[in-house]
Amino acid sequence: MESGHSTCTQMGFNFSHKVVKWGIIGVGDVCEVKAGPGLYKVPGSRLAAVMRRDRDKASDFAARHGAARSYDTVQGLLSDPDVNGER
Repeated sequence: MESGHSTCTQMGFNFSHKVVKWGIIGVGDVCEVKAGPGLYKVPGSRLAAVMRRDRDKASDFAARHGAARSYDTVQGLLSDPDVNGER
């Protein structure tokens, strides 16, 4: 395998033009500093939506982390047409 080439690239898949728009379910304390930023702070990623049962806390997290929308149900987040990556 050549340096800098992923298996996907070698197989003919080109994801360079795609942006993963994450939706995170359960944006509590751990997501705040550990799991969340690792998902959406890399090139080709952005945080589209978040979900937490407490709507106010979900909205607060979304505002602080740049997510366009927040939900208080899993179904709401999974139905968001802008989300193409869920965790």
